[in-house]
Amino acid sequence: MKIRTDFVNNSSSYSSAEIVIDNPVLLEILQKYKDMGTFGEGEEDLSFSIGKFPEYGSIRQGTTETPAFSYDNPNYNPSICPSSIDDVLFRIIEYLDNEDIPEKDDDLFQLLINELESNEEKINKGFIKVFWRTNSSSNEHGEDYEGFIGENNTYEYENNIGEEYSFD
Repeated sequence: MKIRTDFVNNSSSYSSAEIVIDNPVLLEILQKYKDMGTFGEGEEDLSFSIGKFPEYGSIRQGTTETPAFSYDNPNYNPSICPSSIDDVLFRIIEYLDNEDIPEKDDDLFQLLINELESNEEKINKGFIKVFWRTNSSSNEHGEDYEGFIGENNTYEYENNIGEEYSFD
């Protein structure tokens, strides 16, 4: 009979994200490349949506009929939450660049990134609403701490109110 004497790790972690971006300039560019087939034919398999809300999501902050970009996933944290309006486009590009898009057309995708970057100033002026929240918690902290440590980031922007970032 073998007796186990080493440490048994029963770790767990959780992360989620909820994103709603309302920006007609950004929507026009993303929609153009979506229509050209940049993201393939399996739109329902993507974890983000362009011009609509994901059917599987539970986005509570959707106050626009046609979001330029929306994401709602309780099982994934797509990059760091932006902390200013000037950081939002960079975070969207970072997310898209790191997202596993099975049918992605790499040449069109690179053209999309180039167009987004070359229109950064125009896009930054076109934001109407941004809601970006990421949550994560984990109990993987070593021997000296038992329990969960959580991190919540929220960035909100409305063009008639301003912006707010919180981290806790």
